[in-house]
Amino acid sequence: MSDIERGSDKQDADLDEFAEDWAEPDEPQSRWSRLKRAGLRRPATPLLAAVCVGVLVVLIGVVVGTQTRDDTGSPSNAAGADPTVEPPPIDFVPVGEEGEVTPTPSASTSPTGSPSAGTSASPTASSPPPSGSPTRTPQQTPGSTAPKVTFAAVGGYNCTHTSTRGFRIIGRYSEDKQGWVRVGSGAWTADGCDGSFDTMPMSGSKTKDDSSFYAEWWFAVGTGTRSCAVSTYVPTTTVHRHVAGKPATYQVRDTEGGAVRATFTVDQRVNRGRWVSAGTYAVSGGRIVIRGVNRGEDWNDDGRTYEHVAVAQLRVTCQ
Repeated sequence: MSDIERGSDKQDADLDEFAEDWAEPDEPQSRWSRLKRAGLRRPATPLLAAVCVGVLVVLIGVVVGTQTRDDTGSPSNAAGADPTVEPPPIDFVPVGEEGEVTPTPSASTSPTGSPSAGTSASPTASSPPPSGSPTRTPQQTPGSTAPKVTFAAVGGYNCTHTSTRGFRIIGRYSEDKQGWVRVGSGAWTADGCDGSFDTMPMSGSKTKDDSSFYAEWWFAVGTGTRSCAVSTYVPTTTVHRHVAGKPATYQVRDTEGGAVRATFTVDQRVNRGRWVSAGTYAVSGGRIVIRGVNRGEDWNDDGRTYEHVAVAQLRVTCQ
């Protein structure tokens, strides 16, 4: 047996004797005495101290390590972190019945599937149209933006004259086919007109007219009128030279003796039997006058053709 073992046995014997000496007469023997009899040895005091120190060191290491991880993992102590910046808020997702997660609505999320019972099936603004159904653009009903018609009338040759419309011929004469020729049919037969028309001999020039011969339509359209759309009716005929303006020339005036404000032309040869739009013209003073002049050539290389300008009806629609 080694010296260490002999020393340990001696120390144990001394402790047993010390325990027995201090024990009361009726007190049972010490625990270590009983253990020794059972064959167990009492641990040495230095060994117990070493075990306690080891356990203490382990506990200190665990505590220090946990605190170090908490300090280094915190966003506020991270390198380069701004201590004034608050961490982002945490979105908590509500939980529905039976552990189902209730989806949080957002602008970019569209409902899918069939609507549940008791919920509205009407699509929201962010919902796409059902598959297969065409996308329709809502149509806006336009408001009434058209200006109000202030005056409308038809006037001319052999039409009823009133205080708001009239017609006259200046310089009319009859001289067989060289002078004015009246035609009993082919013109407008409504609005107080009987369908007849007159024919005016041409001046012989494409650029000049004879101011002593003309036809004139006038309309009193009212001071509230700002403009009038003008159209002329071109009669039908069985005699070519009766409706032969190529073109017929018209002048727009404010009054019968006023200055010419505008001019328009109509080719009568290609527009027979219909109304021809002649444009829209400004109105000043509540009156508009249209004068038809006799400008035109009535001859060719073979001589005189005796072609005439038809004088029939005009219509004005004013606003």
